[in-house]
Amino acid sequence: MTTTDDSHVGRPIVQPDRRSSADTLLRNLQQQLVAITGQADLKASIIITASSITISLSGPRVADSRLRPGALTLGVFVLGALVCAIFAVLPKYRLSGKPPVGQFNPLFFGHVALLDAESYEQTMHALIADERGMYNAVLQDLHAQSTYLLHHKFRPLRWAYLLLLVGFVAAGVAQGIGELAR
Repeated sequence: MTTTDDSHVGRPIVQPDRRSSADTLLRNLQQQLVAITGQADLKASIIITASSITISLSGPRVADSRLRPGALTLGVFVLGALVCAIFAVLPKYRLSGKPPVGQFNPLFFGHVALLDAESYEQTMHALIADERGMYNAVLQDLHAQSTYLLHHKFRPLRWAYLLLLVGFVAAGVAQGIGELAR
């Protein structure tokens, strides 16, 4: 974390009598993000399991000409939901061999892992020595976690739920139309 403006060094970002409240707020927000991430992963796992079972059960029904319209429709939509749920739990971070310039986050494990132990220790000592910088690092990390959660977990999870819902409705409609056509 590099900054060119050192005017804040030495000035407390939070008054000493309010520091405990600020620390509690940030800790609670971080714990909330961890809980929400776990919930998103659990929901994705449930969709993966349900989709896999549904595909396994509907696949053989395609051979039956009477059940083919509903089974095929359901299979296509559930497969889409399965893919979206897998994307929701698939790790997105790629190790590039060196920390990203201008976007280094000393609190993110993926960036920390790119540093040798001595560089990491120096980075953390510098961060801890600057109270404002330390709070800013926590705030930036919370923002990055929130953004990641929204865009890379909940967006594909939402699509998975929608595909499941539309798939079951569309399969029912396709099967009904197929029955009426007989």
